[in-house]
Parts: sequence; structure tokens; C-alpha cells
Amino acid sequence: MIEPHSQLEAPHKILLIEDDLNYAYLVELMLSDSQQLNCSIIHHKTLADGIGYLNQYGAREVAAVLLDLSLPDSEGFDTLGKLIQRFPNLNIIVLTGLDDKGLGVQAVRSGAQDFLVKGYFDDGQLAKALRYSIARNNILRRLEETQRIARIGHWECSPQDHYFTASEETYRIFGLSPQRPFSCEELMEPNCPFSILLQLQSEAQEKGKVQKDLWINQKDGERRYIAAVCTANRLSNGAFLFNGIIQDITERKQAEELKKARDLAQHTAKVREQFIAGISHEMRTPMNAILGLSNLLGQTHLDEEQTGYVQSIKQSSEV
Repeated sequence: MIEPHSQLEAPHKILLIEDDLNYAYLVELMLSDSQQLNCSIIHHKTLADGIGYLNQYGAREVAAVLLDLSLPDSEGFDTLGKLIQRFPNLNIIVLTGLDDKGLGVQAVRSGAQDFLVKGYFDDGQLAKALRYSIARNNILRRLEETQRIARIGHWECSPQDHYFTASEETYRIFGLSPQRPFSCEELMEPNCPFSILLQLQSEAQEKGKVQKDLWINQKDGERRYIAAVCTANRLSNGAFLFNGIIQDITERKQAEELKKARDLAQHTAKVREQFIAGISHEMRTPMNAILGLSNLLGQTHLDEEQTGYVQSIKQSSEV
């Protein structure tokens, strides 16, 4: 059950991108008296104007976007694609016509939080959809922050549906900017930095799930060591949906390698000490015999030169 909003609660900024002024007015009217959601509406008629507003004031300042897919400067699914490409973490609810319900479903699978069919929702349903999407998006933002701290990223991909999305931390792990998201088509390019994800997906498609640790090269050439898990699920339309998680464990790997090197150095030092002690013992045994014989020899009648040789033997054995 959704509780009525508190009057002390700061209003949520809702960006409405809709070229039909009459319909835009209707949406504003629906939300103005809502007891479920305290919000303020910012209205723009074109996708370019909506993107301009987000660039100027920041996407994080907007709680949700109500997006009409048929605009003067953009039509159909490309409208959503352009917005998500610029702002991958934006909370978007798509507005579609009755004949575009399939497009709405596809929009949700491609990153929209929800879709509403024009003319088939009232003010309560609109407020409920917005409130739930805002709550979900807040949870996702907290998850992103947790993943950033733990250096854990995730991605989702359906090549047949031309769908790819990755968390901000996934981009960071690969040394890329989250502000420049990749499309599914770019993922398929030979030199794409995410090519390792395609390899994991290929293995997951054969085995159902793959889990491995491996080295990757970041864009600047730095090498990072990651733990990766990827699962493959077949959708009702026959397409595969891949879900993956990666974690940067470079420091852990380096610590393990350092420990191995330290253990090896300690073992090598111990073996060396044992070897030297053994050699010293082997050398001392004949030297003692030589020293004993030289002492006996010194007790005999020797000339000056012979006595010098015996003294040299004794001095050498004491070194």
C-alpha cells in the first residue's frame, strides 16, 4: 500500500518530454492534486530540449522522466535509445499509444523502468507508477554505490534484441567513462574493450554458467585481475539474456603473488643455509685431516723452506 506523501517532503522533479500540449497539460493536471506523490513538472516538447535540460541541471536532479516515443525530432525506439545512451542511469517511464504496447515492453527490457499506454491510466495509476519507479531507482543508486566501494560491476546483454547495459562500476573496472555508455552494436566490434564479456557469454551459452578469474587490459594499457561470473537464460522468444558480475580483485591477486614470492624467498634462503652448512662440513672433514698431518710434519726435522710451507697450510686452514 502506498502512503500519502508528506507535505514536508521535497517535491520530486518530473521531466515530461511530450510534444502534444493538450496531453502534457492533462498529465500535469493528473499529478497536481495527487495525494500519493509530491512533485513538480518540467515540460519540454522535443528530445533535444529535454537532453539540454538534463545537461544543464544534471540527471540526478530529476527523479523521473515521462517520455513520449513520438517526438518532432525523434521517433520510436530510437528516442529511448538516445536518452539512455546519454544518461544510462536515468529513471524513465515510456508513454506509448495502444498500438505500441510491444514497443513499451521492449523499452522496459532496454532500460526503461516502466511504460504506460496513453488514455489507459488515471491519476492514481500514474502517481503509483512514478512513485514505484523512483523507489526502485533509489535502490539501484544505493546498489551502484555499494558496488563501487566493493569494486563489483554487473552487466546484462541480449545480442538478438540489440540490448546491452552495464553498471558504472563495470565501466570503471575496464578503465572507461560511465558517461560514455556502449551500445550492443559497439559491443560486437573487434576492438571493443568489453570483448572479454562476449567470450564469457559464449561460454555461458554452451554451459549455462561460467565462472573464472582472468586478466584484462584497460583502455590505457593497465592490467587488472577480475573475478567474473556469467549466466545464460533463454527468453520466451528464443533469444538469450546474459547476466554477469565482475569484481576487481587486482590488489588481492597482488597480495597473493607477494606472499608466494616471500614464501619462496624464505624457502630459498633456508635451502641455501642448509647447502652452505653441508658444504662447510664436507670441506672441514678433509681439512682437519690435512691440519693433523701438517702438525705431525711440523714435529719432524725440516729446513727453513719446508717449515714455511707447513705454516702456510696451518694458516689457510684457520681462515
